[in-house]
Amino acid sequence: MPDARHRRGGGDERLGDGAAGIDPPAAPGDEVRHLRPDGRRLPVPPGLLFDLSFLLAAPVWLLMIFVPAWGPTRRIAASPLTAVPVLLVWTALVVPVAPDFWAAVSNPAVDRFRELAALPGGAGAIWAQIIAWDLLIGQWIYLEGRRLAVHPLAMGPLLVLTVFLSPLGLLLFLVLRALRTRTAASAPAPVPAAAPGPDGPVRAG
Repeated sequence: MPDARHRRGGGDERLGDGAAGIDPPAAPGDEVRHLRPDGRRLPVPPGLLFDLSFLLAAPVWLLMIFVPAWGPTRRIAASPLTAVPVLLVWTALVVPVAPDFWAAVSNPAVDRFRELAALPGGAGAIWAQIIAWDLLIGQWIYLEGRRLAVHPLAMGPLLVLTVFLSPLGLLLFLVLRALRTRTAASAPAPVPAAAPGPDGPVRAG
């Protein structure tokens, strides 16, 4: 006769197999990421807003990189309002963590920013702020490049670099801008055309 404990063990194993389709409870980290510091659930997941901040800026970058000579591109890049949608996302992210965000920026320290980045929306708010300012820096680089007649094949890679590493992109463009400005200043001024007289052009001398 089989041992009762063995039969109970087999039944437990069968029960475990049947319960395999039940979803396990959410991990504590997954739940915390969607909660405010006071424990209330955030209305919009911070991860969604994190992704949205760059998606709102991406069309302007694409225009400046791939169709720089298109008329609407220059008009769009000349407007600072391009950053407004990203700043609205920043507002939605920063409001739930406003006290912690203010504590970090008003008295900056590495530990405070580390704590802020660990909060729901904290890292997203920092990211959205970076996206907004990088976009405005990129628009200025684009407009200055057009004014100085820098070739699009040179400006395109520079703008792509600015998307990922804006400090380095800005630094390289400032060097390029200084060289371009110095070259233009040292170029000889064009000789004005002689004004035509009653009997034809007046010759100098």
